[in-house]
Amino acid sequence: MTYIMDSPTEGKRLEEKTDAERVERELRWMGIAPGLDVLEVGCGTGAVTRAAARLATLGRVVGVDASASRLEQAQAFAATEQLACTFTQAQATALPFAANFDLTYARMLFEYLEEPQQALQQMIKATRPGGTVAVADLDSQILS
Repeated sequence: MTYIMDSPTEGKRLEEKTDAERVERELRWMGIAPGLDVLEVGCGTGAVTRAAARLATLGRVVGVDASASRLEQAQAFAATEQLACTFTQAQATALPFAANFDLTYARMLFEYLEEPQQALQQMIKATRPGGTVAVADLDSQILS
């Protein structure tokens, strides 16, 4: 059986379905600002990570994903746009960070997780005291 997220064409689909203006509005609503350190969990090809890098200039922006091939695509897209963001391979349920970020965000990830509570705990652990943890999982972009 083939899992759609493992498909070689999945990266292209993720890029095409991401509305950059909508993502930037969401990030602004969450309080993103220049100088903040931002972590995106389940970054895929890094479309949201790149938007965060454009908005959090001077801050550290990191995308995490379990898929090595998605992260290769994410790095290539970020390099093409000359954006200062980095990418790390890790499971959402085992993040390699502790209280490093002002904003930790997951978008369209939790619906695929077997242990979403553990991922949320990891996101909280990766966020500084007083920081923001946000999860968005309703894919309303498919509506016309």
